[in-house]
Amino acid sequence: VSCSLGLEQSTAAWTDPCSEGGTAPALDHSVFGEVLRAHVRHGSVTGITTTVANYGALRQDPSRLRAYMRQLCTVDVATLAPRDALAVLINAYNAMLLAIVVHYNPAKSVLELNSRVPEGTIWKHKFMTLGNVRVSPDDVEHGFIRDGGYAARVGMPGEIHAAVNCASLSCPDLQPEPFEPTRLLDQLG
Repeated sequence: VSCSLGLEQSTAAWTDPCSEGGTAPALDHSVFGEVLRAHVRHGSVTGITTTVANYGALRQDPSRLRAYMRQLCTVDVATLAPRDALAVLINAYNAMLLAIVVHYNPAKSVLELNSRVPEGTIWKHKFMTLGNVRVSPDDVEHGFIRDGGYAARVGMPGEIHAAVNCASLSCPDLQPEPFEPTRLLDQLG
Protein backbone atom coordinates (compact mmCIF):
# COMPACT_ATOMS: atom_id res chain seq x y z
CA VAL A 1 0.00 0.00 0.00
CA SER A 2 1.64 3.20 -1.09
CA CYS A 3 0.81 6.80 -1.71
CA SER A 4 3.17 9.55 -2.70
CA LEU A 5 2.46 12.26 -0.20
CA GLY A 6 6.00 13.69 -0.08
CA LEU A 7 5.36 16.21 2.70
CA GLU A 8 6.92 16.95 6.08
CA GLN A 9 5.41 15.26 9.09
CA SER A 10 2.97 17.20 11.22
CA THR A 11 3.91 17.99 14.81
CA ALA A 12 0.77 19.90 15.81
CA ALA A 13 -1.64 18.13 18.13
CA TRP A 14 -4.96 17.05 16.65
CA THR A 15 -8.01 18.50 18.31
CA ASP A 16 -11.29 16.79 17.65
CA PRO A 17 -13.73 19.28 16.08
CA CYS A 18 -16.32 17.95 18.53
CA SER A 19 -14.35 19.39 21.44
CA GLU A 20 -15.04 22.96 20.26
CA GLY A 21 -18.17 23.17 22.39
CA GLY A 22 -21.64 24.33 21.50
CA THR A 23 -24.22 22.46 19.49
CA ALA A 24 -23.03 20.56 16.42
CA PRO A 25 -24.57 21.96 13.23
CA ALA A 26 -27.11 19.95 11.23
CA LEU A 27 -25.72 17.35 8.87
CA ASP A 28 -25.09 18.74 5.38
CA HIS A 29 -23.07 16.58 2.97
CA SER A 30 -22.59 19.58 0.67
CA VAL A 31 -19.93 20.85 3.10
CA PHE A 32 -17.93 17.66 2.48
CA GLY A 33 -18.66 18.15 -1.22
CA GLU A 34 -16.91 21.53 -1.05
CA VAL A 35 -13.83 19.83 0.41
CA LEU A 36 -13.80 17.11 -2.23
CA ARG A 37 -14.36 19.48 -5.16
CA ALA A 38 -11.60 21.80 -3.94
CA HIS A 39 -8.99 19.15 -3.13
CA VAL A 40 -9.61 15.97 -5.16
CA ARG A 41 -8.74 15.73 -8.86
CA HIS A 42 -8.22 13.04 -11.43
CA GLY A 43 -4.53 12.57 -12.07
CA SER A 44 -1.65 10.14 -12.14
CA VAL A 45 0.75 8.92 -9.46
CA THR A 46 3.74 6.82 -10.53
CA GLY A 47 1.95 6.02 -13.77
CA ILE A 48 -1.31 4.97 -12.10
CA THR A 49 -4.40 6.92 -13.14
CA THR A 50 -6.40 7.71 -10.03
CA THR A 51 -7.95 10.52 -8.07
CA VAL A 52 -5.40 12.56 -6.18
CA ALA A 53 -6.01 14.55 -3.02
CA ASN A 54 -4.09 17.78 -2.56
CA TYR A 55 -3.23 17.18 1.09
CA GLY A 56 -0.88 20.19 1.20
CA ALA A 57 -3.64 22.64 0.28
CA LEU A 58 -6.08 20.90 2.61
CA ARG A 59 -3.50 21.06 5.40
CA GLN A 60 -3.15 24.82 4.89
CA ASP A 61 -6.89 25.31 5.34
CA PRO A 62 -8.72 22.35 6.88
CA SER A 63 -11.62 24.50 8.10
CA ARG A 64 -14.30 23.04 5.80
CA LEU A 65 -13.17 19.46 6.51
CA ARG A 66 -13.30 20.20 10.24
CA ALA A 67 -16.73 21.83 9.78
CA TYR A 68 -18.05 18.67 8.14
CA MET A 69 -16.51 16.46 10.82
CA ARG A 70 -18.17 18.65 13.47
CA GLN A 71 -21.55 17.83 11.91
CA LEU A 72 -20.88 14.16 12.62
CA CYS A 73 -20.35 14.66 16.36
CA THR A 74 -23.88 13.89 17.45
CA VAL A 75 -25.48 12.25 14.42
CA ASP A 76 -27.24 9.05 15.50
CA VAL A 77 -27.00 6.67 12.54
CA ALA A 78 -29.31 4.17 14.25
CA THR A 79 -32.21 6.61 13.84
CA LEU A 80 -31.58 7.15 10.11
CA ALA A 81 -33.02 5.25 7.17
CA PRO A 82 -30.47 2.68 5.92
CA ARG A 83 -29.46 4.70 2.82
CA ASP A 84 -29.08 7.86 4.88
CA ALA A 85 -27.00 6.02 7.47
CA LEU A 86 -24.80 4.38 4.85
CA ALA A 87 -24.12 7.72 3.12
CA VAL A 88 -23.18 9.26 6.48
CA LEU A 89 -20.88 6.35 7.33
CA ILE A 90 -19.09 6.31 3.96
CA ASN A 91 -18.57 10.06 4.05
CA ALA A 92 -17.44 9.91 7.69
CA TYR A 93 -14.86 7.24 6.83
CA ASN A 94 -13.52 9.19 3.87
CA ALA A 95 -13.43 12.46 5.83
CA MET A 96 -11.62 10.71 8.67
CA LEU A 97 -8.93 9.31 6.35
CA LEU A 98 -8.42 12.73 4.77
CA ALA A 99 -8.09 14.26 8.24
CA ILE A 100 -5.68 11.54 9.37
CA VAL A 101 -3.37 12.15 6.42
CA VAL A 102 -3.68 15.93 6.80
CA HIS A 103 -2.81 15.70 10.50
CA TYR A 104 -0.11 13.02 10.58
CA ASN A 105 1.32 13.78 7.13
CA PRO A 106 3.00 10.45 6.27
CA ALA A 107 5.87 10.73 3.77
CA LYS A 108 4.80 7.86 1.49
CA SER A 109 2.14 5.61 2.98
CA VAL A 110 -0.66 5.79 5.50
CA LEU A 111 0.78 2.57 6.95
CA GLU A 112 3.77 4.58 8.22
CA LEU A 113 1.40 5.88 10.85
CA ASN A 114 1.08 2.50 12.56
CA SER A 115 4.17 3.22 14.64
CA ARG A 116 2.91 6.71 15.54
CA VAL A 117 -0.43 5.83 17.11
CA PRO A 118 -0.97 4.18 20.51
CA GLU A 119 -3.11 1.38 19.05
CA GLY A 120 -0.21 0.21 16.85
CA THR A 121 -2.31 0.41 13.68
CA ILE A 122 -3.92 3.42 12.06
CA TRP A 123 -7.03 1.35 11.31
CA LYS A 124 -7.79 0.96 15.04
CA HIS A 125 -6.80 4.53 15.98
CA LYS A 126 -9.79 6.35 17.56
CA PHE A 127 -9.44 9.58 15.61
CA MET A 128 -12.87 11.17 15.32
CA THR A 129 -16.22 11.39 17.04
CA LEU A 130 -19.30 9.97 15.36
CA GLY A 131 -22.59 10.02 17.25
CA ASN A 132 -20.89 10.98 20.54
CA VAL A 133 -18.47 8.01 20.33
CA ARG A 134 -14.78 8.09 19.43
CA VAL A 135 -14.29 5.83 16.40
CA SER A 136 -11.50 4.43 14.25
CA PRO A 137 -11.54 3.66 10.53
CA ASP A 138 -12.10 -0.03 11.41
CA ASP A 139 -15.03 0.89 13.67
CA VAL A 140 -16.75 2.71 10.83
CA GLU A 141 -15.96 0.30 7.98
CA HIS A 142 -16.30 -2.99 9.80
CA GLY A 143 -18.33 -2.15 12.90
CA PHE A 144 -21.02 -0.13 11.15
CA ILE A 145 -20.87 -0.51 7.38
CA ARG A 146 -20.02 -4.20 6.95
CA ASP A 147 -20.64 -6.09 10.21
CA GLY A 148 -23.26 -3.57 11.35
CA GLY A 149 -25.18 -4.44 8.22
CA TYR A 150 -25.79 -1.03 6.68
CA ALA A 151 -24.28 -2.10 3.33
CA ALA A 152 -26.41 -5.26 3.27
CA ARG A 153 -29.57 -3.35 4.25
CA VAL A 154 -29.35 -1.29 1.06
CA GLY A 155 -28.44 -4.35 -1.01
CA MET A 156 -24.83 -3.35 -1.67
CA PRO A 157 -22.59 -5.48 0.58
CA GLY A 158 -19.90 -6.10 -2.04
CA GLU A 159 -19.99 -2.69 -3.66
CA ILE A 160 -19.08 -0.92 -0.44
CA HIS A 161 -15.39 -1.54 -1.01
CA ALA A 162 -15.52 0.87 -3.96
CA ALA A 163 -16.77 3.65 -1.67
CA VAL A 164 -14.36 3.71 1.28
CA ASN A 165 -10.93 5.12 0.48
CA CYS A 166 -7.95 4.20 2.64
CA ALA A 167 -5.69 6.99 1.34
CA SER A 168 -3.52 4.62 -0.70
CA LEU A 169 -3.04 3.86 -4.38
CA SER A 170 -4.12 0.26 -3.78
CA CYS A 171 -7.53 1.45 -2.55
CA PRO A 172 -10.53 2.51 -4.62
CA ASP A 173 -10.43 6.10 -5.84
CA LEU A 174 -11.71 8.80 -3.53
CA GLN A 175 -14.74 10.14 -5.34
CA PRO A 176 -14.72 13.91 -5.95
CA GLU A 177 -18.26 14.18 -4.55
CA PRO A 178 -19.90 13.06 -1.32
CA PHE A 179 -22.17 10.06 -1.22
CA GLU A 180 -25.80 11.18 -1.08
CA PRO A 181 -28.71 9.03 0.16
CA THR A 182 -30.89 9.81 -2.87
CA ARG A 183 -28.12 8.81 -5.33
CA LEU A 184 -26.36 6.16 -3.26
CA LEU A 185 -27.27 3.12 -5.35
CA ASP A 186 -26.13 4.86 -8.55
CA GLN A 187 -22.95 6.10 -6.87
CA LEU A 188 -22.08 2.61 -5.62
CA GLY A 189 -23.19 0.77 -8.75
